Amino acid sequence: MGTTVILLVGTTNMPPQRPSSYLTVYGVFLEPVYPSTAVKSIFEGLNERNTRVFSLKRSPRDLTHQGGVNWEKQWSDISAEVKGKIFAVARERHPILARFHNDWATEDIIKQYIKNKRGHAYRNEWLEVPAKYNYLKANAAKRNPSAPRGRQNKLAKVRTGKKTRVAKNKAGASGSGRKSSSASLKKAKGKAKAVVPDDSEEDEEMAEEVEEEDEMDEDDN
Repeated sequence: MGTTVILLVGTTNMPPQRPSSYLTVYGVFLEPVYPSTAVKSIFEGLNERNTRVFSLKRSPRDLTHQGGVNWEKQWSDISAEVKGKIFAVARERHPILARFHNDWATEDIIKQYIKNKRGHAYRNEWLEVPAKYNYLKANAAKRNPSAPRGRQNKLAKVRTGKKTRVAKNKAGASGSGRKSSSASLKKAKGKAKAVVPDDSEEDEEMAEEVEEEDEMDEDDN
């Protein structure tokens, strides 16, 4: 696959509002020069889409400040009247937000924004952490920082489980052989001529089973 190279050249006739695709190097504005019109339209479309997305994310945050929402409180503690005003203004400014049932998209953006601000304040001890979150601190104190987490932790548990199953299978195989030999000896005690069974064949079968289990374990690993 070929690589697309975008050249940057200086320009003197700048538009009144500099697009986000322009770069500034030592005070000189650089306008991107694309290798073809198709590539230019693709990049301009991406820039326009990103601008719309950032605007949709930023507008509910601005409405949170303009509406006088107390971000120190949880979203459930804010009155329904204040929420309704924010939702109405958001639908008017951005008609696409009106497509979502019960304004759930606007609500999620504001909830995440308020949650992030409170978390930052908790970390810097600007706000007092509610008592209902004390269990998180206790759990963090018990956690081993050197222990594996996430996917590595799951893989470690799987490996440990496999080793345990293999050890149990080997122990069960050896125990069954001993039980069979002891049972046969007990039966022979009451007879005049005790016949001691030959366990060599059973031992060979057990050895073959253990070898097969080892091969299966190696294939799994």
